[in-house]
Parts: sequence; structure tokens; C-alpha cells
Amino acid sequence: MLFNSLEFIVFLTVVYGLYLVLPHRAQNLMLLAASYVFYGWWDWRFLGLIFFTTSLDYWVSLKVAATQNERAKKAYLSISIVCNLGLLAAFKYFNFFVQSFVDMATKVGVQVDWVPLHIILPVGISFFTFQSVSYSIDVYRGHLQPPRRFVDFALFVAFFPQLVAGPIQRATTLMPQVVEPRKVELDQVTRGAFLILFGLFKKTVIADGLATGVNTVYNAATGVTGIDVVVATYLFVIQMYCDFSGYTDIARGVSKLMGFDLSKNFMTPFYAASPSEYWTRWHISLSSWVKDYVYMPLALRYLRKGDSKLNEYRPHVYAMVLMGLWHGAAWTYVLWGLYHGFMLVIWDAAKLPKALKRFRKRIPRPFWIGLYFHITAISLLLFRASSVGQIGHLFRTIGRGLSPQNLTMPTPPTATMLGLPVLLFLDFLAFRNSSDLFYRKWPDAARGALVAVLLVLVLMGWSNAPAEFIYFQF
Repeated sequence: MLFNSLEFIVFLTVVYGLYLVLPHRAQNLMLLAASYVFYGWWDWRFLGLIFFTTSLDYWVSLKVAATQNERAKKAYLSISIVCNLGLLAAFKYFNFFVQSFVDMATKVGVQVDWVPLHIILPVGISFFTFQSVSYSIDVYRGHLQPPRRFVDFALFVAFFPQLVAGPIQRATTLMPQVVEPRKVELDQVTRGAFLILFGLFKKTVIADGLATGVNTVYNAATGVTGIDVVVATYLFVIQMYCDFSGYTDIARGVSKLMGFDLSKNFMTPFYAASPSEYWTRWHISLSSWVKDYVYMPLALRYLRKGDSKLNEYRPHVYAMVLMGLWHGAAWTYVLWGLYHGFMLVIWDAAKLPKALKRFRKRIPRPFWIGLYFHITAISLLLFRASSVGQIGHLFRTIGRGLSPQNLTMPTPPTATMLGLPVLLFLDFLAFRNSSDLFYRKWPDAARGALVAVLLVLVLMGWSNAPAEFIYFQF
């Protein structure tokens, strides 16, 4: 059930109508049932998986909170981590790791007969698994007490706006909003409606409009030119941003209609001037999750081994490789993670020599923004490629020449061409004002004009070939 589908419009209309007339506890029960319907729309068989994850972590949290024995607490937490990550590994990584082992064995002359299993990947498994596991860890760390009602915790795990593609919510942020009664205020409704409109603009007008041209280049075995690859890669940067942040905007908007406030997942990421700044602006919920639950524990562990630069930099690389694998079971994602990990290390190491420090300070910020945008574009070429072999092929194609006359990829639809300058202008204003609420300071006439422009473009772009949100596959 895509956000940009008639089915979802009907679904949301029914759910919201019921929500407005029900008391708090009935709201939560109805939202839980609606969330299970929403998830089961893709494949009802995986409802058992999300229910198992929910039941397991609810039980673990109660046991952890009830005991004062540290060894028992760790044992219960281990059950949660092993079971959740074990299920994630079985569904997402089993074939990848076994096939990698078979390939390595073949290279050393050992023949292994193995047929890959046909495993269907549950939609959003990486998102709800990380969200549920972080809850158990937070209870173990004493950051919160488990809720008394199972329904409340089940809704925290399965809340439909953010269930299949985030943002990954922390229990310390979302759980109080589930447990306590919520008020639906006019200001939240208007902000939510604008976020939904802006998210639909990003998805249907920009992301879906660019998808055809990008797919034409990246899915072609032959016949593309170097300039095709470069242009397609730059457009994929915009497509990825609009596809993912568009989903987040719609999720946050739908939640605001009901009085929930989900965390931001994007803050003008392509105005970042360094790797560390980029990861405070792009997929913030995942990068902060990895920082708190992976990077910081690794950094403390290596710090105890000795204060050396190697020990300081290892956690950067390990954390980014994990982020790569979180996205999918493929060596392209591992390379993407390694690439970003080494960017963090290189950027941090460049701060050490005093001469480099002075050099960096003399160069204006726009230069570093432009430089890191191109670094990001290269990383997304690795991300979008279907295999390591295709990465090599794409770079060789670029090396053969970048003559504009050789551009063969199709031109995006009219709505997309009109929408791109609007997107860039609004993103610039959000960066300049350090807030995505900049439009609320405008006069009523200006805000009305903005809404009208976005609405017209969405209606024009609705005919673009619809595609699933890219992050549904993760």
C-alpha cells in the first residue's frame, strides 16, 4: 500500500475518521489493528514475524526491569539481540554469506554444490528490527520503564506511518506519545497537511519523474555513454533524496494529523561540508542509531586498548560497513560503507597537520559543500550499481569521454523539469533559515501560492510511472 496510491487515501480516510471520535485507549487499539492491516497488505504471512518481535521484546523488557541481577539482565538482553538479529540475518543475509563462502571456496579449488534459497524479504524488516532492539537496550540501560499495556508497546513497534521505511524511532521519544493521551490541534493538522503535500511532490513529481532516465542508464548492459552515467548519477542523487525524504515527510505529516511528532530524518543533506556533518543531515535516525548503539560502544572499547589513531579510526569504518550491510546483502553496499568510513577517517586525519587546518579555514564553505556533494554522488554510484562488476564498467565508461553530444538518456517529464527548480529553491531556503518551517513566516498570500504551486505540480506528476519507495527493499 503505497502512500501515493488510491488504496492508501481510502485507508487513511477511514483510520483518521475513526481516530477523531475514539478515546485514547481505543485509538491505540484501532491504530494497532490498522498498522497490522497496512503491513499485511504486502504479505499477510509476515504479520507473525512482527508479532513475534513485538512479543519477544515486550517480555524481555519486563524481565530486565523486574530483576536487579546484572548477569540476568544481560542474559535477557542477549536473548532479544540474538533472536532479532538472527531473524534479520536469516531473511536478509543467509544467501549472501553462504554464496560468498561458496565463491571463496571455488577460488581455492574447492567445489561446493549449493542452490540459493528463495527467501522473500519482509518489507521494512531492518527498520522495525532496529527500533525494537533499541527499545530493549534502552530499558536495560535504565533510560525508560516498559509500558504496562502490551497494546501500547505493539503500537510503538508497528505504528504504520513509519513502519516500513522509518524514521527509526527511539522509545524515549515515541513511547510517551503512545502512552499519554494526544491532542489534535489545528497547527499540527496544517503542518501535517503541508508535509504530506511536500512529500508527495518529492515522490511523484521529482523521484518518480527521474526514475525512468536513471533506470535506463543503470539497467542497460551496453549502449550508454560516459556523459549518460555522470548525468544519471547526479539525477539519482536527487531521486534518492526525494524518494526517501518524501516518504519521511508523508510519514511525519500523517503522524502530525493524529498528534504524534516523529523525528526528522533529513536536514538539507547536500549542504553538508564534511562527512561528519553529512551524517547529521542524511538518514539521521539510522546514523544516530548506529552512533549510539554501535559506534560509541566500539569507540570506548578501543579507547581502553590504547590511545592510538588506529584505535580511534576503526570504529568509524566498522560502523559505516554495518550501515552498508543494513541496506542490503550485497558487496556494493559493503563498498558503499567502506567508502563513507574512509571518508570519515580521511577528513578527520586532515585536521591534524596545522598547515592543513589553516588551508581549510581559508577556503570558503561553498567550496567544501560542492566538494562533498561530488563525494556523495560517487558513493551513490556504488549504492545504485547492481554489482561490483557494474561499478567497474560504469567508471570505465566515464573514462571514455564526457562529450555532451553523446547524451542519450531520456529527458524527464515536464512536471519534473518544472519541479526541480522549485525543489532546489525550497531546499536552499530551508538551509539558509536552518529550519524547514521557513514558509510559516511568509504572508498568507505567499504561503497560499506555494501550496498552489506544489498542488498543481503533484497533479501534473501523478501520471508519472509510479514506483515503490526505494527504501522499502531495506
